[in-house]
Amino acid sequence: MNKYQVKGRVTKAKGTAKALAGKVLGKPSLVARGKLQQAAGTLQVTYGDLKSTATKRAAAGKRTATRQGVALEKTAKKTVRKQAKTVEKQAKSATRKATRATKRTGKKVRKQATKVTRRAKKAI
Repeated sequence: MNKYQVKGRVTKAKGTAKALAGKVLGKPSLVARGKLQQAAGTLQVTYGDLKSTATKRAAAGKRTATRQGVALEKTAKKTVRKQAKTVEKQAKSATRKATRATKRTGKKVRKQATKVTRRAKKAI
């Protein structure tokens, strides 16, 4: 396990806890923040998995590993981009739901959603 996998799983667990707390307390903004954090954690775990796979394949052989590494890197970038787009979509929908539910906390959720999407774009 590399550091990205560990950090991603921790972030995902925090998001799950936030979402559950939001449901229990009846706060849609907290639920939205939790879902965003879960999505960010999933993205980070995916990146860590791909990186781990690339490292293992590179260790398997020298000449073929470089060819496989280039192909794997392209595949990894595509996968991470797809995950980032999914996270963006989830962030936008969660922001809309939270804004509709409460106007006061909507601004905070939007700020956090933009932070998450910026982090996702930086990961690419």
